[in-house]
Amino acid sequence: LPNAVNTAVDLLRKSAAQVVTEKAWSLSDLEKERSTNVACWHAHAELQSAVQRVEDGLVERGEEARLVVLAMLANEHILLLGVPGTGKSILGLRLAELCDGKFFQRLLTRFTTPEELFGPLSLSSLEKDEYRRCTEGFLPTANVAFLDEIFKANSAILNTLLTILNERKFDNAGGREPCPIRCVVGASNELPENDDLVALFDRFLIRKEVVPVSDDGVLKLLAMSNPGRPSCFARNGNDQCDPVFTESLDGII
Repeated sequence: LPNAVNTAVDLLRKSAAQVVTEKAWSLSDLEKERSTNVACWHAHAELQSAVQRVEDGLVERGEEARLVVLAMLANEHILLLGVPGTGKSILGLRLAELCDGKFFQRLLTRFTTPEELFGPLSLSSLEKDEYRRCTEGFLPTANVAFLDEIFKANSAILNTLLTILNERKFDNAGGREPCPIRCVVGASNELPENDDLVALFDRFLIRKEVVPVSDDGVLKLLAMSNPGRPSCFARNGNDQCDPVFTESLDGII
């Protein structure tokens, strides 16, 4: 039986290799495709630039850079699991800078209150017997968010957070407001131990373990004049980079 399986696998490999060889494009085929669909290749170049911007100034974070851009394009959330100091927060910040979107960042603890994530209560609304939060500048109005130690979230904010992540809706003053959130980058040093947090873990379709840089990577970091600082800062003469996407992100997608 093992010999038969090995023979069948070999036949499948040869057949697949033959199909790939027959269907492979030549350089002329590639140039023809580019000339017939310029918009598609323009978007492809912008996506490559986006990945390079996220990775710029970082060491051994190429795969993570591609994944956070993928998460934003797919309108999904990504979980980065790893020890402190591995560049998880800067990946979320770089992602927000790509399209000049609103960025929200918080470190969660078991004592984190809903006001810290969703905004304070509106005093003027309370005078009218309305329980409304002022959400401007907080998670319900952000385009990209970075939530550190996300599995430290307590039960007081868990249900509201799940609704924002899954449905892009925020319950406010008896109604549901749409949230423009495109991608939440969650980070944690450990996996959830509480069964109540399994639903939160499930909201992150993309999950990646972020490991510390290798010994060679440490030497490369030491050789850099300003690790983590993107090269566009020096070109512009300030601490700002121009947005990568020259048109709406939805148009590129």
